[in-house]
Amino acid sequence: MPGVLLAAAAATAPAVPASTLPSTVPAAPASTVGAVTTTVHHSPGNHTAAVVLLLLVAAVLIVGGLVYAIVDRAATEPEWLLRMRHSVGEAGWRVGNWWAEFVDFLHIGR
Repeated sequence: MPGVLLAAAAATAPAVPASTLPSTVPAAPASTVGAVTTTVHHSPGNHTAAVVLLLLVAAVLIVGGLVYAIVDRAATEPEWLLRMRHSVGEAGWRVGNWWAEFVDFLHIGR
């Protein structure tokens, strides 16, 4: 039954003459609002600045890594750094205890 309805609809549809159909799709206007155009210039020219900058960054990273490796391998720490590490750790422990006591105080009132 659906096939009969499709055939009847196709038979009753008006035919459009070929001369009224556009042969091509019209082109978009040359100046459109908000259009962004980017131009990329590929020059086979000189890239020495980029290469020098890349080599400079690589050299800094290598020297920094070597300095870190030497200091780490020597394992020498100044005395003040050891004392500071101990005092900061103890201060953190004391503040943690104080906070735990404060939280317990808040819970007692409920």
